[in-house]
Amino acid sequence: MKTITLNQIIKPKYSSNYIEDRFYKIYLGEGVTVSFTNIKEAEKYINKLSLHANNCLTEIIEIQKLIYSEYWALWFYLDSRSHIKNGEKYRNIEKHIQNTFDLIYKNINKLILNTSSVNGIILLFNGFYDIIYYLQEIVKLLSEVRKNKKHLAEFNKLQTYNSMLNTLYMNIKSLQNNGLSSIP
Repeated sequence: MKTITLNQIIKPKYSSNYIEDRFYKIYLGEGVTVSFTNIKEAEKYINKLSLHANNCLTEIIEIQKLIYSEYWALWFYLDSRSHIKNGEKYRNIEKHIQNTFDLIYKNINKLILNTSSVNGIILLFNGFYDIIYYLQEIVKLLSEVRKNKKHLAEFNKLQTYNSMLNTLYMNIKSLQNNGLSSIP
């Protein structure tokens, strides 16, 4: 099974003159570091962090599936034939959406492959932010078409997906800034 596996624990430097160097550390990015007195605590923390990262990835994939379904529900309206009003515009929207879904796929695979590297935790959070941004781009494009076609119920559904992405972004940001203490 594909999973995110984090293992970036910085070992202490007992010979250092600085007390903070004598702890096991996990760097979460953006200047946030979590320190531990023993390796067992650090391993327990990194395993919990991996679990939460996999939960976030699962949530991203579930939202992506909803958005992908909305894309296919709208696909028939993206008629790009030259004689259709706004055909060129719809061709560009469809191409942009397809390219963005490809980017999302590549980024999800990079999360799985690269998170066990030295900078894995930083790549993890940046990867999550990129994927959420791409999904919001797609929602924005689909919303534009739904609004132009006066499909207000579907437009509102897309806005709900955007709210879900915003909430997920804030949860991930909180995890990065506050570590696992942000998780109830």
